[in-house]
Amino acid sequence: MGRGPGHRAERHPDVAGPQTLEETTELLDAINKNNLEEAKDAVGDIVVTLIMVCAVLDINLVDCLYGAYGQIKDRKGHLTKEGVFVKEV
Repeated sequence: MGRGPGHRAERHPDVAGPQTLEETTELLDAINKNNLEEAKDAVGDIVVTLIMVCAVLDINLVDCLYGAYGQIKDRKGHLTKEGVFVKEV
């Protein structure tokens, strides 16, 4: 089965990356509108675009998550209801 121009993002991170940015903007818009359904949709779309970027770059998304978690897991502080992490001093 052939792939049309709509599948270019699967092969080129220069397309898949900006798609992630576009979906992130949609998430911010949904948050600003306090629209939970649109926010959920945007989060799903962001994850899909990240999977595409990882496929193009031949990296494992789960490995990326573990790496990021490894960098922050020992930080002390708390998350406010607004979603801001406040570090302990």
